Amino acid sequence: MASITTTWISRKYTVEIEGPNADKLAKWRVLQARFDDFDHQHLLVEKIEELGTFMLPNGAILFSLVNFKTTDRATGKSVPGAIFLRGPAGCVLVFVKCLETGERFIPFTRQTRVPVGRFNYFELPAGMIDKDDGIKGRMIGEVEEELGINIAGPDAPQLQELGLWVPSAGGSDEVLTSFFTEVTLSQAQIDVILQSVHGVASENEQIHVDMLTISQFVDELAHDRITDGKALATLMLYLLREGHVTIARMLEGRGQ
Repeated sequence: MASITTTWISRKYTVEIEGPNADKLAKWRVLQARFDDFDHQHLLVEKIEELGTFMLPNGAILFSLVNFKTTDRATGKSVPGAIFLRGPAGCVLVFVKCLETGERFIPFTRQTRVPVGRFNYFELPAGMIDKDDGIKGRMIGEVEEELGINIAGPDAPQLQELGLWVPSAGGSDEVLTSFFTEVTLSQAQIDVILQSVHGVASENEQIHVDMLTISQFVDELAHDRITDGKALATLMLYLLREGHVTIARMLEGRGQ
């Protein structure tokens, strides 16, 4: 049995971890981050129970399903505590402008997604923050890995943060940060991207890229052919940032 410790009200607060991988979980930064960033004032964690853990071939933890045995400090009543631990992640909305025609596209990855039972699922490039290069650095890497577009270096376009959002507060600790950037590519460069297979081969990734015009993207959304939550949330954050949509305008139609 292992334990995990945080500091609360200038005191050390330690709980036990139960499970076959307790020792590894006690050293996992994702679990430590969740335990540190927790409302200990109102919630009492009595222990952490490992329900299942998925590891990479090198022994590193990728995901873990745990149960924080938790009670409301004021009432003493138990509260739901199951958490699918993933850690922080990010996604990027990329606008590609064709050098020759000036037409703008949004590149989408297309790959098999077993959890939703889809052979070709359209998504924005995204990834977990599982390396030490920071969230922006990781997203720059994801764009190159999944789209074949290099946005690194001093002359590269700036990656701009749009905001944070939580996809499933009732089940997962994941917090995503959405970004956007704009690049100009020649038609030849676009053709190479569309004809290539992207992704990390050692992770069995086989990613294809489709370029959609803005109107095509909106049409796909309207007909439920693109259902990726990252795309929906990031597009809304972008529209709000750019002033194309305001909260007031969103509320105008209420009650009609």
